[in-house]
Amino acid sequence: MKYLLLQTKYETGHVLHTDGFTLFQHQDKSNTMCPYLIVSSIEEAEKQAQSIVNKNPNVEVIIFTENEECIKTIHGDYIPPIIIKDKWWKFW
Repeated sequence: MKYLLLQTKYETGHVLHTDGFTLFQHQDKSNTMCPYLIVSSIEEAEKQAQSIVNKNPNVEVIIFTENEECIKTIHGDYIPPIIIKDKWWKFW
């Protein structure tokens, strides 16, 4: 059985190419296939997903079966930036 790894940005959920940095944009209507990394076992999928998020904590990896059923999502140690509100937010 094959397993598919899909890389997305943690903060936005945008799908990334297999390089893990460039955004995937499917402009061509005939080719909307997501850029999956394909592995042969669930252990290998989890190990590779953990390796990806360890290298780049801003990325999360979703593991799918070959039928595109979601198994699990692996997150990195992403820390969202602190939002400092201006004074005018008190009035809303």
